[in-house]
Amino acid sequence: MEHPLSRLSIIVFGVLVLVLLLFPGGLMAADVDFHPEISIEGEYTDNVTVQPGDLGESDLISRLRILLPVFREWASGSFEFRYAPAYYWYRDTDYLDSDTHDLSFSLANRRSRKADFNLDVGYNKSVQQAGPESLLSGDLILSEPVDRERAEFSTSYSRRITKRFSWSGALNASEFRYETVPGGDPGSGSEIVDRNQWGASLEFDHDLSEQATLGILLSHSSNELDVTGSEDVDELAVVWTRNLGQPGDRFMLSLGAANRSGEFLPSGAITPIVVEETEFSADASLIKTLQHSSWTLQVSRAPSSGGTATVATTDTIAGATYHFTPGPYWSGSVFGRYVSRDPVGDSIDSTDALAFGTSVEWRPTPKFGYRVGADVTDQSGQFGLEDTTVTRGWLGLVWYPRGVRSASGRSAV
Repeated sequence: MEHPLSRLSIIVFGVLVLVLLLFPGGLMAADVDFHPEISIEGEYTDNVTVQPGDLGESDLISRLRILLPVFREWASGSFEFRYAPAYYWYRDTDYLDSDTHDLSFSLANRRSRKADFNLDVGYNKSVQQAGPESLLSGDLILSEPVDRERAEFSTSYSRRITKRFSWSGALNASEFRYETVPGGDPGSGSEIVDRNQWGASLEFDHDLSEQATLGILLSHSSNELDVTGSEDVDELAVVWTRNLGQPGDRFMLSLGAANRSGEFLPSGAITPIVVEETEFSADASLIKTLQHSSWTLQVSRAPSSGGTATVATTDTIAGATYHFTPGPYWSGSVFGRYVSRDPVGDSIDSTDALAFGTSVEWRPTPKFGYRVGADVTDQSGQFGLEDTTVTRGWLGLVWYPRGVRSASGRSAV
């Protein structure tokens, strides 16, 4: 039997080999920044299997996590590799005991004074879901526990044509795979189906000033859901971007229209859902760095492959994260997110979810720290999970064998 992620995995592996061949000088230049961490944490949750109303059961979870980050930077670019394996032990619902894996690779390279190339690859395997700090389309809505796998790939190339005009192109692909947890209760929820999504885009930009850019974005994407159906999405948008001083700080606003066409037949349905509509799309983001803190804000409304829904959806998202580092011994974040997921057609209810939380770390020495955090997710509307609430709290100890990585990339030891 072919592994469900084998096709994209082969493509990703081939791309990584190609990158090593094309950029050997930059990848092998400069010193490696490597600051691993090992953490042991305990977590309490009041609704471990995500049940509606007061049906949820509490549980205590222990986890061991290792983070292996590698970072390099050179004159014309940088790359970052992160791998975070972990293992979770559940006191009562021990059938949920599982290993998790989170892997990512990012490359930014300036091919010349006028051209830039970017590559991002990611893989995630986990039973964990819907973290309030995440804005990924497959990680927005709670469902009963299932084994989840996600593989993602995206690449972009941009080039300046004249002093004021430039263009950029991008490709992306994702695979999502779900499997029932052995020993678990299937419950009364609708079947969660596997899905693939891919897309391509082309953008033309005009520099209004040294700080502001106005552009036109054309994109095509496809959402293919295993068994239930598929759709194609074509979008036209106007994009305005303004730099806010420091490198990486910017405000972006995109307004446009997306035309959707496809057909879905959810499990148990007799009449297919035919999709042929044009809807409003929008995306706005703000990244701002201050002396000891930073803000990341995002608001969007766009077509989506639907995460754990049985059909494609339109997702409206508003999220905010505030990171703070008041001193060398303290760091933390406050995060929140609102999501409204509206399935195509009129036969399936929309889902609303509000999530927020905070985490703080105190490091009395450069190599050891203590973490504490909590979050709450309140959700209604999907698969009979009306008024579903999950509250979590955790604390733990983290060890930095090489010290904490500072903002400059050097060890804080």
